[in-house]
Amino acid sequence: MLRFTSMKTTVFLMASGSVLGNSLYALGGLIRSKWSILIARSIIGLCAAQGIPPLFISQAVRIEERSQTMFKYQSSIVGGYVMGPLLAWALEYFMKEIRYENLILDSDTLPGWFMALVYFFLLLKVFVLFEDPPPPASSRGQQGISSLPLRAFLTCLWIICAATICNSLLEVYLAKVAEEDWQWNLRYTSLYVASVSACLTSLCLIAGRLTQLVQDRKGLMILAPVGIVFSFLLMDFGLGVAGRALF
Repeated sequence: MLRFTSMKTTVFLMASGSVLGNSLYALGGLIRSKWSILIARSIIGLCAAQGIPPLFISQAVRIEERSQTMFKYQSSIVGGYVMGPLLAWALEYFMKEIRYENLILDSDTLPGWFMALVYFFLLLKVFVLFEDPPPPASSRGQQGISSLPLRAFLTCLWIICAATICNSLLEVYLAKVAEEDWQWNLRYTSLYVASVSACLTSLCLIAGRLTQLVQDRKGLMILAPVGIVFSFLLMDFGLGVAGRALF
């Protein structure tokens, strides 16, 4: 799409699709069709546009500052994992307190309406404030795809993929353990996931500072073993009974 339109137009269209997808998702209780939920989730996923921010950074930020900027970008993603559970807890608490339930608006559909409103405000923000990055240098465009360091590019893709998988598994795994092993409700589970994600946000910011002190390659070599060590902490060591006793 970026070949035919500007980045601003692409972001605007993606945000419009997200408004449509979240609205359709919120109407799931009224439509009562699994296909409507599937279509809504597909539209939301297709309009996520996760590759646009790194592309914008690569064109608008100097190469000496890109690593730190990318870690800040990652911290904003993790910050979303903080805000998501908190908002889920707050919205459910609000609906339970006002005791308002119908087919269009209840504790299950309110997150969809809320996200549709958030993306609508993003539409306005993109229209008023967003500016396209400067075009790439002509010399860089003449070099073509052959100048792309393939091994380094695939390494970066793997890092982005692994980080996204870890963030997603963290949210799903912690929620499963909290609800099934610790017998927590949605409110306490949301607060716990938000607390853990908040710790990850600070780690991303620290990692961004680390890349300024050492080269990017050395920074990745230092941070990868740290991720491996913390991944082992997610393994089941047969402490389920102890966990239930503590919590």
